[in-house]
Amino acid sequence: RDDAGSADRVAWLTLGRVALRLNDLPRLRQAASRLLSIDASQPDGRLLMAAWQRRRGDLDGALRSLDAAIEIAPRQSEAWAMRSVVLK
Repeated sequence: RDDAGSADRVAWLTLGRVALRLNDLPRLRQAASRLLSIDASQPDGRLLMAAWQRRRGDLDGALRSLDAAIEIAPRQSEAWAMRSVVLK
């Protein structure tokens, strides 16, 4: 909750991954949004946002987020794997 915590990318990424496992959609969205605001040049926030969008049934939004993540890091296999799951 302090200034250092609000900018801690690793902490927000960890929180997002835990929220995803617990199916805590509000916390997952919060973590994804925070990661995007901390550093939009990293794909992690977009991957978490895509997971949130998929869980909500917004498959088009999830694909857009995943395409953006792939554009940032084209060799990251996580984004490609998630994209195939969403397309399926």
